[in-house]
Amino acid sequence: MLTLLDGVRWQGTRVAGERAQTLLAVLALHGRAGAGDERLVEELWPDGPPANPTKALQVVVSRTRAATSADAVVRTARGYRLGVPDEQVDALLLGALVERARKALAEGDVAEARRGA
Repeated sequence: MLTLLDGVRWQGTRVAGERAQTLLAVLALHGRAGAGDERLVEELWPDGPPANPTKALQVVVSRTRAATSADAVVRTARGYRLGVPDEQVDALLLGALVERARKALAEGDVAEARRGA
C-alpha cells in the first residue's frame, strides 16, 4: 500500500527523500498514463534542471524503487508511471470511493452513497 495523504509511506514505512516523495505523488496524479521525463524533471527540480537531468531522474527513480519495490515505478515509452494498482494508493482509492458515493447519491441510493463515503 502506498500512502500519500498522511505522509508518504510504503507498506507503513516512511519513504525518505523529498524527491522520491514528489515522484510518487506526481505519478499518482498522472494515473495510468504516467508522466513524461521532462514533466518529472520540472516537478522534481522546480528551481531549474540539474546538469544531467536524464541521469538525475534515473537516480531518483532508482532510489524510489529501493524505498518501495522494483515494480512501484514503471518505465513507459515517454517517462514513468506508478506500477501500483489504484486500489493500493490511498489518494486514488479515496477518489474512487468519493466518485462511487457521488454516483450513488445522484441515482438516489443514499445507503450506497453513505457506504462509499
